[in-house]
Amino acid sequence: MSSIALKLTFLLVRTVSKPIANTIKGQAKQHPRFRKVCIGFAQWVHRTDYYLRMRVLGENATKIRPLNDTRAIETGANILSEGFIFSVAGGLILFESVRARNKELARRESIADDIATLQDELEFLKRNLKQQRIIIEDYKVPQELNPSVLKIPKREDAPKIYNEEAATTQAKPEVPVTTNK
Repeated sequence: MSSIALKLTFLLVRTVSKPIANTIKGQAKQHPRFRKVCIGFAQWVHRTDYYLRMRVLGENATKIRPLNDTRAIETGANILSEGFIFSVAGGLILFESVRARNKELARRESIADDIATLQDELEFLKRNLKQQRIIIEDYKVPQELNPSVLKIPKREDAPKIYNEEAATTQAKPEVPVTTNK
């Protein structure tokens, strides 16, 4: 997925998740059970925030005054709704990274299969060439063949078609393998 398409998708999901976050805020104000959860969560966040600020400033923690219920409900609902939006965006990022990783693995497997196929074909061609050389070397000119234009030299006078020593000393070409990180 291209960068622009990815950003547009994130924007779309964030836009769609905003009304859901607003619904969470509305439910926190209407339902007593959810209200209790929001109040408890907001009070815990308030205490933790206050305690951390005092530690950073190097002061002793004094008695923490709790938030009033209206402010606690609003704060808790905001935190939960933003947490929802964050989890949706994080899920999208996680999904995209897994998708990209799977795509890269599939590409690497395809390349490995192609390399294996090419190596098999190369081995087949080497065997086939070796068999052809054997056939050529074993070929004998029929006695009744006596061409008037073309003179075929006797076997010992004929040039070597294949030089075994030269073939073994030649370096095998390396197939470059590239990896993208």
